[in-house]
Amino acid sequence: MHRFVKDMIASGETAALPRSIPALVIGCFSLLCFAGLTALIVAQRADDASGWVAHTIEVREATRDVMDSLQDAETGQRGYLLTGNTSFLEPYEAAEIALPLALTKLRTLTSDNAEQQRNIDQLSPVISDRQNLLRESIGLLRQGRRAEAIDDGRLNVGKTLMDDIRLKIKSIDALEQKLLADRRIETERLRNWLLGILVFSFLAAVTLAFAGARAVRIYIETLTSSKSALVTETNLRHETEATLRQSQ
Repeated sequence: MHRFVKDMIASGETAALPRSIPALVIGCFSLLCFAGLTALIVAQRADDASGWVAHTIEVREATRDVMDSLQDAETGQRGYLLTGNTSFLEPYEAAEIALPLALTKLRTLTSDNAEQQRNIDQLSPVISDRQNLLRESIGLLRQGRRAEAIDDGRLNVGKTLMDDIRLKIKSIDALEQKLLADRRIETERLRNWLLGILVFSFLAAVTLAFAGARAVRIYIETLTSSKSALVTETNLRHETEATLRQSQ
């Protein structure tokens, strides 16, 4: 069949090539290019969204580190006030080092979020007040002024500060939870878009391929009919020429 088509093309005895065939080829190629480019763009955006999800998780971990450091400081101070044993101050001393680092990390991670920066600006002075109160209590006990160190008024102020800190940290964490939920939804949406585009492109390419194959088949059938007609005409001409020669 292919040799037959080649012979027809070489002899110039062919039907006009349907315009639909090159159009289908161009359409199929364009569709594949579009699908590939779109898939790359959507995949890149999905990767970015996944990175933001990881970033949100990191911010929440930094927030927990701040709260854990404060609680360690309180635990160490409380143990020292109750026993007078300086070994109980180890968690407090470790927290004194870890807490500024945790706050700095939290501020750095949220540097692109103005609302979180405001939350941290409000949190930092309250944490500073709480640390100062812890230091004062420890200092009073070291001076032998135990009654002042464990004074109810001082303890109530400390509780009020910690309650305020918990509320502010809860606000920071709640905002990050919302961002995390939104970013996960965005990631899932982008992935669904990517899958939809790939499926649509595949189905469209298959449809165009079938349409192209059908157009080629019809074209070959047309060539076959043309060849048969040419053969018949040639035979008829030969017969006519033979008849004329016999008549002469």
